[in-house]
Amino acid sequence: MTLNNIATISTSYTIRVPIRLIPKGNLPIVKISDLEANRSLNTKRLDRIIPDQMNLANKGNLEDGDVLISGRGSFKAAYVEKRVDTEILATGNIFIIRPNENIINYKFLCIYLNSPQVQKILLRNQKTTTINHITIKDLQSLDLRIPDLYTQIKIVELEEIKQNLCLLYQEKCDKTESTINQAITNLIK
Repeated sequence: MTLNNIATISTSYTIRVPIRLIPKGNLPIVKISDLEANRSLNTKRLDRIIPDQMNLANKGNLEDGDVLISGRGSFKAAYVEKRVDTEILATGNIFIIRPNENIINYKFLCIYLNSPQVQKILLRNQKTTTINHITIKDLQSLDLRIPDLYTQIKIVELEEIKQNLCLLYQEKCDKTESTINQAITNLIK
């Protein structure tokens, strides 16, 4: 089964004029640098613009459950969940994958696209040697081995447990480092 059989894939909006980022702008934009692998898109941290003379025509508008994957660089994928804003615009070289929720869970698809096996396939399909990039055809023809929805949900739950444990471990490391640095500072005085 190919990705094209279980999802619609579209490209993001290409901004062709210089834009000014405005903190109070009414349209949040997603750039490749905003994507974190296997994570929900943090909509609160997005840059904003005022789309004065942009003819958006719904191209690049995101919905809950969309999976975003960078079309160049490291091909990391993230998902859209619980949008605060009514509209969010994906810009630059980002592909928007809207999965058929009866076949594939969007969080599972994100995990799957970030897996080492799929990343190897994407790297094999890259089009240049200087900056890695893939085409929409590469994504559409990506051959997938998808388990049933129940198994997908279990995999998502395991990934969330892993992420929470990694976060707790990092917090513990940060506190330990801070405590030791403070102790060293006190001893040097």
